[in-house]
Amino acid sequence: MQKNYRDFTIGELLDLGLEVQLYKHGLLSVEEAKKQNLMFEGTKQSTKNLRGDVKVVHAWKGKFKCSAFVVEHS
Repeated sequence: MQKNYRDFTIGELLDLGLEVQLYKHGLLSVEEAKKQNLMFEGTKQSTKNLRGDVKVVHAWKGKFKCSAFVVEHS
């Protein structure tokens, strides 16, 4: 039986063997990005500089990955 893509949970997609990657752009601070990624319990986190004012905060576990992009203005 078919199911609308919006009706699948992330867990169901992972159980099907799919890789799930989420991206969010436009966050105002690394702290805001880390707070968002803390919603995903059990994930590891890291922060990387892409260039001077752009950072990306990753959260991941297995085939699940969330990346939040931050442009910090000084």
